Amino acid sequence: MALHNDGHAASGSDRNIKLCSNTDLCCDVLTNIIVVVEKIFKCLNARQLNTCAKVCKVWSYQAKREKESRMWMRWNYFSADHLEAGDFDAQEWWSTVKSFILDGPIEPGFVLIFCSDALCRHLFEMKQRKRKRDETDTDMLELLNPVLPEHCGFEVVMSQGVVGTDEKMKTEELEEYELALSLILFGKDKLRQPDFDMEFMPFSFSRNECTYLNKFWSEGSNIAPSFMQKMVRKEVKMVNLYCPTIGIDQEVGYSFFRMLQCPLIAGGYVDIKLLRDNDGKVSSSVMNSTLVGFALCGSNVQVASALIKSGIDTEEDVNEVVRSLKDHNLPLDHSFGLMYACVGRGTNVYDSPNVESSVFRKHFPTTPLLGFFGNGEIGCNYPTPALPLSVNSNGVSGNDGNSESQDKPQNQRRTLRSSVHRVVEASELKYPPKLLHAYTTVLCLVSISSL
Repeated sequence: MALHNDGHAASGSDRNIKLCSNTDLCCDVLTNIIVVVEKIFKCLNARQLNTCAKVCKVWSYQAKREKESRMWMRWNYFSADHLEAGDFDAQEWWSTVKSFILDGPIEPGFVLIFCSDALCRHLFEMKQRKRKRDETDTDMLELLNPVLPEHCGFEVVMSQGVVGTDEKMKTEELEEYELALSLILFGKDKLRQPDFDMEFMPFSFSRNECTYLNKFWSEGSNIAPSFMQKMVRKEVKMVNLYCPTIGIDQEVGYSFFRMLQCPLIAGGYVDIKLLRDNDGKVSSSVMNSTLVGFALCGSNVQVASALIKSGIDTEEDVNEVVRSLKDHNLPLDHSFGLMYACVGRGTNVYDSPNVESSVFRKHFPTTPLLGFFGNGEIGCNYPTPALPLSVNSNGVSGNDGNSESQDKPQNQRRTLRSSVHRVVEASELKYPPKLLHAYTTVLCLVSISSL
């Protein structure tokens, strides 16, 4: 019991006054002594910071500053040896993935996920209902919706094997693991900064739209279709294509190449895809979406790629290819790699696991590498000196009559990427490099500058 100086017990009103005084003091410290707020906020995850931001203007400002100061990428992979599949607790395993996303230091604005087919089946079994293989993307959407923010775009590719990098920079080719998932998250707060010119643009096209893209190159069309208008107006540096195993020809990649001013084209052939674009629209393999993918846009983006051909089967030869990728001298402080490999191109080729990813790690020790093993690869050595002219120089234009595109500054319509070494005349327009391959690996390097 509290006592006054004269030894008498303090009254209830006195105790309340003291309590109010202490509360006022705490409020004063937590709103006016910024250094204290900063130290506390550094210990909170992104969701906790979002809650604190609703308390007052001071906390809102400090929460925003703290989120913007954090790393803008986060990655990991999660796997379970197929020999232990009988003991696999899918619910507990998925809880680990959920915790990685929900309790992390950044709030994702875009998420790229590569998932094995076998893992998907186990995850859906935990919901105690059976679905056909081509309905699995519906279940995946039900798993992701409670985990990712409402306006977070994402891309999910399900294939026979995945490539992943954990938080300690250990990279594995999980082609022999039946249960595996790798992912990379990109922070919303960094992507929304006005001086940060980078955008992830997920897209999906129907079979009819793919047919049009097929003809765009072969017929020499000079009118960009309406469904490409939004992308044509962007400064596209890279297009990742995730195609069905049949029905998409190489000319589709050529059409992107010509229409979008010669970006890097890469990807692979897989059956099951799922995405949510920046407007919240969901597309999947069972929702009339034949081709899905995402474009990387913006002046802060630099890209390069290298092709490991089917005849390469030694670590020394792989080293030479990866060295050529490093010779482009892209900044690596904020970079990530994408690996699109053929099923079976791993231990089966080199008689040793993780050869290609290990060589990549040797040359790029701080760059996370993610990807999948599919049934055909899309890509080339990029940049290549003999590229066609830009969209404008090739006479390709929009057809929607939107004057906004006419008002854009000329620097938004660059005639060639800064990395292209040589421009050919319009009359000498050549085919782009061969894009469709089998039993190869495409290694892509993405560098983000001015962070």
